[in-house]
Amino acid sequence: LRFPLTLIGSFISVCIDIYLIEFEKDAINLFPLINAMLCTALGIPLFFCINVFSQKLKLQKNKSILLKIGGAIILGLLYLTLPSSEETANTSLPYIRYTIYNIALHLLVSFIPYIKGREFNGFWQYNRILFTRLILSVVYSGFLYAGIALAMGAMQLLFDVNIAGETYGELFIFIGGFFITWFFISGMPDNFDELEKIEEYPFGLKVFSQYILLPLLLLYLVILYMYGAKIIALWDWPKGVVSWLIVAVSVLG
Repeated sequence: LRFPLTLIGSFISVCIDIYLIEFEKDAINLFPLINAMLCTALGIPLFFCINVFSQKLKLQKNKSILLKIGGAIILGLLYLTLPSSEETANTSLPYIRYTIYNIALHLLVSFIPYIKGREFNGFWQYNRILFTRLILSVVYSGFLYAGIALAMGAMQLLFDVNIAGETYGELFIFIGGFFITWFFISGMPDNFDELEKIEEYPFGLKVFSQYILLPLLLLYLVILYMYGAKIIALWDWPKGVVSWLIVAVSVLG
């Protein structure tokens, strides 16, 4: 009830994806369906951002609705910029642009409620919850998929029940697209002001960050600085793979 448009976007995207799996061979032009799936999927982080932003700033209902309408208009305009058929002049560039938008929106999730404040502890607690919910969502979804898939396999093996191979992929899409979204948002705090007062630092997260993430970060930094010294010493142009190391350092950091 708190994130209706996020869930609706997730559900529509999953339904279109499953439809594409079932009727891909019969469709003449897949682009409109693919574009609709991508835009509704983008609505998941977009409307999540709008919701948490509205709740944190305690915006009036009419202002929150206006923001959501604006978000829906943006998705509609984005849909119009995507290729409508294979005859489109450039089919790759719009999807590259879409990928950038998607990454930006997912990063926006991590700080949008605190964009106007200086609640450092609340900001940290909010991101801690995001991180732990993400891990839990992946674990729960993985076990749920494995359990149902094994049960389906057992039905095939023991009772000769005919289950199409595509069904496993559709189950994966449903759990990985809809269930994981629902489970993730169900654990979001409903009172952002209370987060500033929390001083909890879970032991498991402490061990993970201090004894796994931090040593890995230091290892990558040492490698990068040693490589930097090699570039200066040998006056040799850096290899392209170093960019991936820099990305890894940024993510771990």
